[in-house]
Amino acid sequence: MSVLTLEHIISCEEKLKNAMMTNSVKLLDELLSDKLQFVVFDGTIISKQDDLDSHRTKMLKLKKLEFLEQKIEIIGDTAVVAAKAKIEGEFAGNPISQNLRYLRIWMKTANGFQVIAGSVTNAA
Repeated sequence: MSVLTLEHIISCEEKLKNAMMTNSVKLLDELLSDKLQFVVFDGTIISKQDDLDSHRTKMLKLKKLEFLEQKIEIIGDTAVVAAKAKIEGEFAGNPISQNLRYLRIWMKTANGFQVIAGSVTNAA
């Protein structure tokens, strides 16, 4: 894959969504960079391993993940995705139902296009 296209990133985002919904550690391992830095609600920066562990242990169980908005900007071999999503499910045994705002940076790596950085916060 030599040129990053909007269609490719939309496909990557859909794969990521499916991996999150099914707790597919194998697919997440392919889509997330080993150098991932992801900022969560409390300001903590989590790594790829932290993210994979939350899915491996099923700490996060999603019943619904629906993108309400998605803005994608392609800059060379990098894409910036700002998305608003409605999620429903459980986190650490507690029910969750909320709108979230994600920011993800996809970058070309030796393993294909992967998320190298991102964040999540509450959204109205």
